[in-house]
Parts: sequence; C-alpha cells; structure tokens
Amino acid sequence: MASLLVDTSPRPGITIESSAQDDHFPKDISQLVLELKLGDGLVKRADLLSRKSSPGVWDANKSLILAEVFTHFTLSVFLELDEEVHQLLASKELYGPDLYDRLGEPADIPLGGHENYLDMILRTTVFAVGFFRETPGGGANNIDNSITQQQEEASLIPDDHPDKPRRLSNLAHSFFTRFERLGNLGDLDDAIARFQAAANLLTDDHPDKPKRLSNLGNHLLIHFEHLKNLSDINEAIGRFQVAVILAPDSQSHKRSWLTNLGGALRTRFEQIGDLDDINDAITHHRAAVNLTPDGDPYKPKLLTNLGISLETRFQRLRNLDDINDAIEQQQAADNLTPDGHPDKPDRLNSLGGALLIRFRRLEDLDDINNAIAHHQAAVNLTPDHHPHKPNLLNNLGVCLGARFQRIGNVDDIDNAIERLQMAVNLTPDGHPDKP
Repeated sequence: MASLLVDTSPRPGITIESSAQDDHFPKDISQLVLELKLGDGLVKRADLLSRKSSPGVWDANKSLILAEVFTHFTLSVFLELDEEVHQLLASKELYGPDLYDRLGEPADIPLGGHENYLDMILRTTVFAVGFFRETPGGGANNIDNSITQQQEEASLIPDDHPDKPRRLSNLAHSFFTRFERLGNLGDLDDAIARFQAAANLLTDDHPDKPKRLSNLGNHLLIHFEHLKNLSDINEAIGRFQVAVILAPDSQSHKRSWLTNLGGALRTRFEQIGDLDDINDAITHHRAAVNLTPDGDPYKPKLLTNLGISLETRFQRLRNLDDINDAIEQQQAADNLTPDGHPDKPDRLNSLGGALLIRFRRLEDLDDINNAIAHHQAAVNLTPDHHPHKPNLLNNLGVCLGARFQRIGNVDDIDNAIERLQMAVNLTPDGHPDKP
C-alpha cells in the first residue's frame, strides 16, 4: 500500500505510534504494548479466517479482551487525563463510531507526554470491538442499522449547524467500515461523498478543515488502490495540498499531512513517471521531518518515508547522492527507535533494503554485510506468529543470495534457501504473497 507513514500504503485515521520513551513505564506495561500490537495482528488474521470458517471469532474475542483490559488499566493508572476524558473512557460510549471526533486527536488531549500510547491503545481497541460486533457469531450485525440511523440523524441537521460536518464524517467512517468488511465499492463511494460533503461545509479558516480534507484524500487513495483510476490520486493530491496550505506550521498535525501528500505524490510518480512528482514528494517529506524534533516518537516514521522516496528517485536517476541520503535517513530512523519498540524490526528491514540497493550498484561488501546484519536483527526481534515475519525472512534470504552471487560462499546460499523456506512455511495457503 502507498502508506501514510510506515509502509507505502495510505490508511485513514491517526497513525499508530507508540512512544520511544518505554523507560517511563514499568516493564510489564512495555510488554503489554508489544502484546497489544500482536493483538492487532490477531484481529486482522481473524478477519481472514472468519471469511471461511468460525475459528477467527475466537481470535477476535481474545484481542477484544486484551485491548479492553489494557486500555482501562493503562489509562487509569499511568496517564494524566482530565476529568472529562476519564468519564468518557469509563462510559459505554467509548466504542462509538465518532470516537475521535468526541475525544479529539491525541495531541488535543492533556496526556503528560504519552499521546501516542493513547492513540495505539484506542485504535486497537476500537478495531477489535468493531470487528467483534460485525463478525458472524461474534456479536450483533448492527453496521447496517448504524448506517441507517446515522443517515436519518444527519438528514435532520441543517447544513449551517456546527455539528453537521462531524455527523457526516462519522457516517463516512461507518460506510468505510462496512466497505472493509464486505468489499462493496459502493460503500467506499458513499464514504468519499460524505467526507467531501463534510469538508465542503467548513470555511477555509475553520480549524477542522485541513483534517477533513486529509481524511478525504486518504480515502480517495484507497479508491485508487482498487480501481487504479488516476483521477482519484489526482484529487487526493489536490486535497492534501489544500490541507497543507491551510494548516500553519504550528499545527501539530501538519507534519502528517505533509507526509501524506509526499506519499501520494510518490505513488503517482510510480504510475506515470513524472520527475516533478518525486521531487515534490521528497520536498514535502523533508519538510515534515524538519517540523519534528528528534525526541518526538513520530520522527522515525517521517525519516523512513523520506528515505523511501529518496530510494525511489535513485531507482530512476541512479544518482548516488539519493541512495546515500536514503541510507542516512533510514539509519537515523533506526537510531531513534529503541530495541524494545514494536516498529524496530520494520526500521531495520528498511535500512537493510536501502543497503542492498547500494550494494547492487557499487558492490561494496560492507553494504551487503551490513544489510544482512540488519535483516537478521529484524528477524530475531520478530516472533514466528507475527504477520511480518515471512516478509522479513524473505528479505534476509534475498540478501544472503546476493552475497553468495558476489563471493560464492556455499554457506550463504544454504542459509538463503533455509530462510526462504521458512518464509514459505509461515505463509498461509490463502495469502496473496504465497505464490
């Protein structure tokens, strides 16, 4: 996927990012953060399983329980929330579709510096609960009723009412939830139409306008992923551009909108090859990095995205400055990510990939040796049941194969085959990457 932040795929909503300051929490809490990330993977695996049989419901229930318990335990004990937020978290309304509109984005809540833990906790909880309620046998199939009710409520609110954009945005999120569950593109179309309507109702000086435009751009990118219609990505880029223009540099979320714009421009470059797009993508990614201090836990993701765009331009122009710069950004992202961080394997994987690209150009053995070391470290940090493990093993195998071709050490090709076989074994038969 062309991502908003970590990978190349844009996804709507707030980016999940746990704090790099794990030492502020007891060890058992840091471990629960890792388990919660695994719980998110369990829910996604359950989604695939439930389409064929019932075992997936058990995984959804397990993740639901983990997320709920961890949410209330962590937030009540370790985060300094104001009374209004405490009451909201304690209420049954926590899992409503308009959670983020009522709670605000993490930076809008007084959390004593732990905003990103809240973001990760809430997103995983809502994902699990939403899946649980929509899975046959796992809860009430109420998404259709919810959409009908939201449509009726929105129709009763005049366009000039200040609550109308929020109601339309909530309705859009519900349509998208049903699209993710059932795959009906009509629901995605309906979601985009509501996001557009919500944005249209706000004046350019309204503080929520950039956020509404960014949500619209994210979903247009998802529409592009399915139909490959360039008009979708052109419109998405247009919405992101306006969001960036309207948001002052002091707006904490501007860096997200800059990197989303950069990711969309990179995606369009990959489609039509216009160098202006990849040049502009790099400019916007670099601007996002420059707006973010090194101590910010969001910084590594921004550095990673900048590195990916620099790699992309190198593949086109073969300018060594680009791949050197890409490696520098990926190395900085890795350096800012502690070993216990759940995203550490992805950072190591990205750095190893950049080093492999430079090795293939210069054939410097230090590059391939370092690439293998980083990929091996990523594998070592990832349990076998993690959904990313097969991809990490595959990349390690590719690097070992590249070194074998350079120096002819039979141990390298033996190890390469072993890692590639493990990747195949860990990939379920129905997975699109299995072939």
